[in-house]
Amino acid sequence: MVEITFRAMLELAERVAKELKSPLKTSKRGRPVVYNRIKLVAAILVKGMGSFVDLSAELSNVQYDMTLDGSEQYLSSSELHNIFTQIPVEWMEEALQRLDDLSKEEFSKFKENPDTSVIDGSALSGDILVEQDVLTKIRHIRDYFKYQALVRIATNMIRSIKKHSNKIGDIIRFLPAGSIVLADPKYDV
Repeated sequence: MVEITFRAMLELAERVAKELKSPLKTSKRGRPVVYNRIKLVAAILVKGMGSFVDLSAELSNVQYDMTLDGSEQYLSSSELHNIFTQIPVEWMEEALQRLDDLSKEEFSKFKENPDTSVIDGSALSGDILVEQDVLTKIRHIRDYFKYQALVRIATNMIRSIKKHSNKIGDIIRFLPAGSIVLADPKYDV
């Protein structure tokens, strides 16, 4: 497998964010904008399967300054999570595919087979609050669900994330033509 530096992935993610335009909206009301919107979404794009705590630490370690004034303030994990929740799903899907394509182009010179991917759903889970009528009162109950990720093996880049369904057809449409997919036997073809 090709070892790609975190800094190199940030640079590729910035190219994607500039190309697709940042999905983060700015308002003329409230506090002034402190962080570069392109760099914020680039940081979220390279998060991968790690936690927001890990992402915050890694951004600080490589001194990835996202401030507009160069003051080198680094975002906390909760601030990064807040930014993540503001990015539309459609934009994220397109950006992940574009980032994966760029990483394949950039790192294919290492003679890896770049068209082999794996589907993994073991470590990705989420939760949402849903309204339920409990004893004639509306209550918010936590509901859990799992995600599956399509990851290119040669670059370890996530190409797509979808709600877990055990149906390979739900995620296979995100693969480039001629790709090889490795998955657990639990998936229906």
